[in-house]
Amino acid sequence: MEQHTIDIEETEALADEAACIFRVHEGLRNANEKAYTPILISIGPYHRGQPKLLAMEKRKEHYLELLLQRNSNLRKENYLDSMKKLEERARKYYADPVDHLDNDEFVKMMLYDACFVIEFLLGMFEFHVVKDEHQQSHVGDEVKVSWKNIQICNDLMLLENQLPFFVTSKFYDISYDVDMIQNPNQNHPHSHPPLTMLVARFPIIQQLP
Repeated sequence: MEQHTIDIEETEALADEAACIFRVHEGLRNANEKAYTPILISIGPYHRGQPKLLAMEKRKEHYLELLLQRNSNLRKENYLDSMKKLEERARKYYADPVDHLDNDEFVKMMLYDACFVIEFLLGMFEFHVVKDEHQQSHVGDEVKVSWKNIQICNDLMLLENQLPFFVTSKFYDISYDVDMIQNPNQNHPHSHPPLTMLVARFPIIQQLP
């Protein structure tokens, strides 16, 4: 199989960005721990590895497998290589130390978490926005209105449970045809909306009791 490389803008300068993903102050957490702690899924390094969240790691792997099946031009190694180029910059976004994850673990986390966020957002978009069921992809078919998906939505909104947006954006760009993304109104059979549209359409759901 021909090997494909991903242009991930290697020459992009690493700006001295201030950390913007913080842990919640202990006083706030003690007042209402459930409001700041993910129930089903960890995104990013702060809650990674917690026993109650490990079950969803299988779903992340499943989403990546689906993506690789759809995009046969790229392999998992291609994505990992691309994520490696973002690691140094991504670590700077976390205010608290994330040294408990070595380089390989951090890169793998970025890949699986970015893949999950994108596939879940696409599924939610298709389920709630696309009206013609014949236009819905297999991802949309997986996303049902259930307590689990409502809770995932809530978990993805938590302050500590985040990836830097540029990581998710880069993953989206290398996973889907750029022309289709830039021209979502054209009648492409497998076109996808811009990432900004997915984020803007993301449902804001009240915390479950």
